[in-house]
Parts: sequence; C-alpha cells; structure tokens
Amino acid sequence: MLQLTTQPTRTQRADRRTRVEDRDAMVELLHTRARALNWRTDHLAEERREYSRRRVESRITAMFAGPSRQGVLPLDIVDTSATGLGVTSTTELEVGTRVMLVSGNTPIPDRIATVVHCVCDDQGRFHMGLRYEFHRAA
Repeated sequence: MLQLTTQPTRTQRADRRTRVEDRDAMVELLHTRARALNWRTDHLAEERREYSRRRVESRITAMFAGPSRQGVLPLDIVDTSATGLGVTSTTELEVGTRVMLVSGNTPIPDRIATVVHCVCDDQGRFHMGLRYEFHRAA
C-alpha cells in the first residue's frame, strides 16, 4: 500500500538546514573577500539611476564641435530618460563633447547634450551616454 506523507522527515529537514547554512556561509565568504579587495558589494542590490529609462528605436542627428574635430553624425537611439539618451553610432565621440541634437529636417536644435561615456563593443559600434544640458530662463 502507498503511504503519502505531508511532513518532511527528520533527515529531509536536516538536509534543508544544511543547504541553507552552506549557501549563507558562501555568500558571507564572497562578501568578506570582496571587502578585502575594496570591491563594492551593494551595486547589484539597487538601481542607481535616478530616473527610469524607456526603450526607444529611433534616429536623431547630432551636430558637434569637439576639441579635435567637428561634424554631423547620425545616431541610433537605444533608450531615453528625463536626463538624457543612450545612443549607438559607428563613429566615436570623445567624452565631454557637446552635441546639438536635431530631429526631423529642421536645422534648429531640439536639445543640447554632453557625451558622458563612450564604449566600443566587439562589433565596432560605439555605445554612448548623452546627458541633456538644462538652462534656466532669465
């Protein structure tokens, strides 16, 4: 006759306690080693961005004048937030370069932004973060 048990056996409870204790000990060991190497351990626990991002698939034109060059560059928008854009391009822009963002066919800039980071991926595309410049009216 088949007997069904709803309560875990003493051995099953002991095995579960051992697994939990082993996992907790491993997490504590990793945190201890990270602190010894001066690594931050809290960065995965929370989102550090102040404003949420929205995924966008669009294009925009950037007119720029940097210390070493100037020009017009098409950018693919990846995401947007209240404070800036995430974009990709085949051309690198130096960090600190100010760009005038123009959408559509008008030569009047919609926004002015600054390149805050630029990283090249393994396919040769540059992923850039642009932070909007905010100016108060007089």
